[in-house]
Amino acid sequence: MIIQTFKTNDIVTMKLVTGEEVISKFVSGETDSYKVNKPLVLSITPNGVAMTPFLFTAELNGDINIPKHVVVAIAITEKSTSGQYIKGTTGIEPATTSDFSKLL
Repeated sequence: MIIQTFKTNDIVTMKLVTGEEVISKFVSGETDSYKVNKPLVLSITPNGVAMTPFLFTAELNGDINIPKHVVVAIAITEKSTSGQYIKGTTGIEPATTSDFSKLL
């Protein structure tokens, strides 16, 4: 079995026992929880899939802990989704490989 390890600032996706899929910036893995920053949930809207706040009424400037016993799976987020997450949470659009080929 391959056990994936995560580094601070990795963008990770977690599937929770509630069925929610959470995308967030990984801060650290504690003994009984994952510490994350800026968690967003994938939601189905009339216009397709969207990233919405994990907690609508909370101040999310700091880190939050998600207990490990509610996480079914955790993995590094796929590159294009990770780019959308970064753009949505920071306003910065990550460069792609094709962007570098335009410089040559």
